[in-house]
Amino acid sequence: MNLEHKEAIEKLKDIAYGQPNDTVKFLLEDPEKLMSSIGNMDLTMLSEIRKGANGILEIRLIDRLQAIKMLLEATGGEEEKVEGDAASLLKALVKAASENRQSDVVED
Repeated sequence: MNLEHKEAIEKLKDIAYGQPNDTVKFLLEDPEKLMSSIGNMDLTMLSEIRKGANGILEIRLIDRLQAIKMLLEATGGEEEKVEGDAASLLKALVKAASENRQSDVVED
């Protein structure tokens, strides 16, 4: 496994197992305080920021199930945090989520 591949695996782990605490803090923080603390925040989980017509900020987080699926594919299911029964569970969760998304399609 080359260095770039290992770095990609580590980033996928950060996304799959990371916490959105700083992302939520980012949304709720006073703008003046935010400017001084944003450099110390882990916004890895942040996918999108949008300001609605009503002025309310909306955030979208990265899809963890997709990150787990990519992690399993990239490691062949052998990554140290995702081995044995845990890998089987995660694969089942990814499959169920994928099937659920397909059934959630609303037809006009």
